[in-house]
Amino acid sequence: MASSILSGLYMGEALLIAESGASLGMMQVAITASVMQIPFFVAACDYVIIGEELAGILSGPVPGLGVSVSDIYGNYIGKWMTVVSAFALCLASVNLILVHSRIVASHLFS
Repeated sequence: MASSILSGLYMGEALLIAESGASLGMMQVAITASVMQIPFFVAACDYVIIGEELAGILSGPVPGLGVSVSDIYGNYIGKWMTVVSAFALCLASVNLILVHSRIVASHLFS
């Protein structure tokens, strides 16, 4: 048995994606905060999580772990911010080295 989780803003494509999943016999869960998408997801998906319910899901504890999904998500965001800032610092240091070498070379050869 296959499953499909549709999350986000799909607009008109929501019904096409959900119908193709339903024709294959997939269990489908749709997550949306868009009022325009709800009727399409309700018609074609097995379960629909609507915007207000998202806050309850994200703040609830994960069974067996004792932490909430928002804690896990915050940890994930923190890791990506660390990676991005490390990459930015590497680019800045390479830029500084290149600028410094041009200054030194211009003084040596002028």
